[in-house]
Amino acid sequence: PPVQDTPPPLPPDRRITVAALWKRATMQELITLDLASIDNPSATLQQRQFAAGIRVWKSIVQASDAFDLDDTSNRAGIMALVGYNVLASDARALEILDTPVSDAERPA
Repeated sequence: PPVQDTPPPLPPDRRITVAALWKRATMQELITLDLASIDNPSATLQQRQFAAGIRVWKSIVQASDAFDLDDTSNRAGIMALVGYNVLASDARALEILDTPVSDAERPA
């Protein structure tokens, strides 16, 4: 009899709710993120663009049904928070991105 190939297993679903994403951050990190997003009309154009970028990124995340921890653009967004001094290090960003997903974090 012919041997049937079994399909490879699906990768684990690494989508979490937006609330779960925010809960992966510390209160200080969330405060720093919020402060970084405030527009200062007397700031330089570069500083204002930085703040606008943070606001746009937060809006995109908030409008999402879920946050896919493996999505390239999502990962880039979290890693960019290191450059914006919201997260202390690449290691901290990777901790947020690579901590295993718990059942409580999964979308319904």
